[in-house]
Amino acid sequence: MTEEHPLSAEQLTERLADPRLHEWRHEDGALRRTVLAPDFTTAVRMLDQLVEDAARLHRTPNVAISGRTLDFSVAPPAGGSGSGTFSEEDVELCRRIEYAVGTRTGVE
Repeated sequence: MTEEHPLSAEQLTERLADPRLHEWRHEDGALRRTVLAPDFTTAVRMLDQLVEDAARLHRTPNVAISGRTLDFSVAPPAGGSGSGTFSEEDVELCRRIEYAVGTRTGVE
């Protein structure tokens, strides 16, 4: 297990102000973003690209896929001393999701 780098609420707000993360919102205890891919195949390829990055970060985003719509949710891991607290690793996962989304053309 890797060391966690917890963020205060103010630090999280600062991280989400990054222009690369402008589509993310902090809602219901999670960081959320919806992506509309050009088609179902592209949506699945986005997920495929993300799998190894998520494993390296020891993070697993929640993903709901319906047709070409992907709903991503990144929540802090349950348990531990920082339970319920977002970390640098959670924000990095959001960045990796953005990278996977951004490498596909025509994505909203």
